[in-house]
Amino acid sequence: MAMDQPLLGGSTTTGIFGPMGLLLQALITAAFFNARLDLSAAKDTDSSSIYNYYVGVALMMFVGFGYLMTFLKAYGLGAVGLTMFITCLGVEYAILVESYMGKGALDIDFLSLLNGNFAVAAVLISFGGLIGKISPTQITVLTVVELTCYCANKVFFLKQYEDSPLIADCGGTIIIHVFGAYFGLCACKVLGAPKNDALNASSYTSDLFSLVGTVFLWLFWPSFVSGALPAGSGQTTALINTVLALLASTVVTFALTPLMENGKL
Repeated sequence: MAMDQPLLGGSTTTGIFGPMGLLLQALITAAFFNARLDLSAAKDTDSSSIYNYYVGVALMMFVGFGYLMTFLKAYGLGAVGLTMFITCLGVEYAILVESYMGKGALDIDFLSLLNGNFAVAAVLISFGGLIGKISPTQITVLTVVELTCYCANKVFFLKQYEDSPLIADCGGTIIIHVFGAYFGLCACKVLGAPKNDALNASSYTSDLFSLVGTVFLWLFWPSFVSGALPAGSGQTTALINTVLALLASTVVTFALTPLMENGKL
């Protein structure tokens, strides 16, 4: 990932990022020795298509968010690579923390993997506002701190593991997107302005790759919305409504753009 400009932020060195990453992975691996695979619903994995939903959501994280983050011309390669790092570390950590907070034990099933990817989406939303001003070490700290707060908010405040949750939010509007956006804004405020503001600009190539990421997010958005719902009429309704909403909103966006941008598309 070598390039003329720093991967992120103003420093060209990674500091304690390497040792910190190895230590975190070692601790997570040790914690997973206490894990129990919940195979009670294993026979329904294929019939419920939960693996297909997982693949769709994972593609959104690695490819959708990864290429969406290339919108800044100087940080595209680092943004894609560190999106992968955030996702891998974040899914592991979120499975661990959310399982203990919500279930009291580390019981892992396919829904745990899906929820881990949902949790990482909040971090990646925050990351979008921090590209160019945050180092890999700070990204590691951000991932751990934000996911701890995310899981606590989901389990203890919004009561998503109780029989009567405080809110029904299958698309993660409040639990994921609003949380990630405001956490990112707070982090931006704390870190301040980037050291080299001139690099905070796009180019034709960065816009093109960012559009590729947008298309991947668009394609798999129905999986994100309905993947955690139980198979049946509710899940099918969510899929149909999401696809129709995506189609209509895209047409309206293309139609409104020239009206609001002096005839330019």
